[in-house]
Formats: sequence, C-alpha cells, structure tokens
Amino acid sequence: MIYIHLIRHGKTSGNIKRQYIGSSDESLCPEGIEELKQKKARGIYPTSEEIEPVIYSSPMRRCIETAKVLYPGFHIESIDGFQETDFGPFERKNYEQLCELPEYREWIDSQGEMICVGMEKRSSFQKRCVEAFDALIRKIDMDSMDMDSKAASCKTVDFMEDKQKRAFGDRHFVLVVHGGTIMALMKELGMEGSDICKSEGQSRDFYCYQRENGCGITCSLVIDSSIDLHNSLGKYAGKKAKIRLKWEGNIG
Repeated sequence: MIYIHLIRHGKTSGNIKRQYIGSSDESLCPEGIEELKQKKARGIYPTSEEIEPVIYSSPMRRCIETAKVLYPGFHIESIDGFQETDFGPFERKNYEQLCELPEYREWIDSQGEMICVGMEKRSSFQKRCVEAFDALIRKIDMDSMDMDSKAASCKTVDFMEDKQKRAFGDRHFVLVVHGGTIMALMKELGMEGSDICKSEGQSRDFYCYQRENGCGITCSLVIDSSIDLHNSLGKYAGKKAKIRLKWEGNIG
C-alpha cells in the first residue's frame, strides 16, 4: 500500500496576522518553527524510519523550510505546480482590511468561486495541483520500475533485501505543501464515502479539507477504474483508471 502524507507548512508572519498568503514567498516565523518542533516532539508526523528518503515540497520557502525542520538531512525535491493559489488583490491583506470592499464580500459569499481581477481561478488552481500530483505519482512509479531493473542485475545482499522490503511492505511519501494545495487535491481526488468531511459531519466541499499550519491529512493511494469515458459524440467509450486519495486519518 502507498500512503501519502499531506502536511501543511508551519506559520509565517502573514499567517499570524491572518492575511491571505498565496503567491507571497514568505519564510517561517520563529513562532512557526517552534510550533513545528513541538508538534514533532509529540510524535504527530510519520517517522524518519518509515518514510521514503525524499520529501516532496512546494517550491515556496515556507514549505521547504518546514520540510527541513521536520526531516533534517532528507533530500527535498521541489514540485512545480504545488504552489499556493494567487489571491490577487487580496494578497497580504486580512478580513479587517477587506471586509468593506463589495468585491471581497461577493467573493466570500461565493465560497471563493467568484473570480476577481488578478486572482487565480479556483478551477485552474485545482487543475494544476492535480496535474502536478499525477506527474509525481508517475515519477514514483517509474522510479520503482527502475529499482526493479537494477535489482534484477544486482548481486549485493543489502540491495536485494531493501528491494524486498519495498516490494512487500507499505511505502510512505511525505508532501509538504500549502493549505490550498491540500484542499485542491482532496476535493478533486478524495474518495466519497470515506473521507474527513463525512467523519466530521460536513458537506464535501473545498473548505472542509482545510487544515491548520503544521497539520495535515494521511491518505492511501487507490486506483479507481470505474470512470466512464465518452467520445466526442457522447457515446460510451469504455473505462478509465484514475488516481484517488482515500482518507486514512488526520495529522495533528
């Protein structure tokens, strides 16, 4: 079984001020670093021993810095496409600064669906997050295939034992990303009937997957082969396999 651990970055100064921090490339603040260390000490994160030796991260500083705090010494690979959404005219502002603006109130009333000038469209944001995730899963799969080919010609006992452990045991991958990235992936790929929204008695919408800084969601990877395909005339054209995320529990 493959497990995906989606962890939201630690707090930045903008988070403490409750600002909309999307495209702004902020670093962690001292309070955010300390909170991460406290959470780690409580044992809420997957351990260094059980996860793969690479951490996949958004390219933004707050995520890379979070990965370094939680998993020092691990290789960190930045994944383009996992960046937070661009809040456009609302960037680096909070509710108190925006609440009198008609366009902001309309955006809030629309649950973030309304498009404001300079703001990234919700559907576009979700699409790029899913595309980045799909590409990552394909890369992981190709790396596994490469490991198989190496194992076939490898004579060392240590390598073969490691290959066997990976082949028959669970694999755990850590992704350090943004709150919006987690919400986008879970909204688009989360399996209905077995997710956090149902467990918490909420309707399954974008915001029910919102997590606090330094917290996250653990999922298992499922291949759903029940997706119907239709041709340009609308006629049934068979089934398509799609990656799904099955909620397994919360981090923090």
